[in-house]
Amino acid sequence: MAYERNYARAAVPISDQKLPHPAFWGGDFSPAINPSAANPAKLLPDVPAGVTLTPAEVLADTYLGLGQKFVTIPSRLLDPHVQQLISVYFPKISPLVPINLANGRIANLFQTLLPGRSTRDLGTLRVDHDFTEKDHVYVVYNASAFLGATSPVRNPSQDSAWFRTTAEIIPFRAPMSARFRAI
Repeated sequence: MAYERNYARAAVPISDQKLPHPAFWGGDFSPAINPSAANPAKLLPDVPAGVTLTPAEVLADTYLGLGQKFVTIPSRLLDPHVQQLISVYFPKISPLVPINLANGRIANLFQTLLPGRSTRDLGTLRVDHDFTEKDHVYVVYNASAFLGATSPVRNPSQDSAWFRTTAEIIPFRAPMSARFRAI
């Protein structure tokens, strides 16, 4: 019987220009107001038809106090589970970074290095049996498992999610092969 475990650590470079502005993740769309544009509230989200706002929320949280477009989404309307997912899944970026007012994304290239790691388990089991002096049989069983976080979950040039080193996001593959041979 043999078993070995191999560990590897390497930095994972991340570079992206398609991230939405981090202020949006918490419901603050005030950086998206462009006073010099013909439609200054173009990027602001509409207030959904089924949502009833208090008069104070209409004045404080909607564009020009009209109750049609949110400048800030009230915290009572933000799902705490989604906020927790955003805090875990999206990279930590300062809300002070410049915004591209044409599309609501960060204006500059985002770059960082995240820790990457992988673990590979390898195992072999061999069982021999002698029936007689001339009749022998053995069975060899090989197994391997790999758990890795050494590349982004997505290619930064595509729209999708981010690399994280949590087991909930990283898929676990356990390919196994068995080989039987008689001598």
